Amino acid sequence: SINQLSICTFRFMANFSLSPIWHTFMSVYQHSIGIGTQAFSALAIYLMLTKTPKGGRAFVKYLILLQVCIMLVDLNFGILACMVALFPLPGGLCYGILCNVFP
Repeated sequence: SINQLSICTFRFMANFSLSPIWHTFMSVYQHSIGIGTQAFSALAIYLMLTKTPKGGRAFVKYLILLQVCIMLVDLNFGILACMVALFPLPGGLCYGILCNVFP
């Protein structure tokens, strides 16, 4: 009965291997999302500096500070680290510049 249970368990175990296409696609996807987000954040800062009405000028420095913090987080997750979680496994892959240059 224990042998039948172990055979049944291993027979229906899911395959958690990833294809090489996944590895190529995810690195390109993560880097493109990171670069696009940086571009939109720079545009937001430019618009805050140039198009904010006089009544909202008191909040511009706080909004710019918030946007710079968002840019730093996006730089970390979108370009430097590019972490991809492998659910349901307790692990992940790293495709970022820091993982490739400094292994």
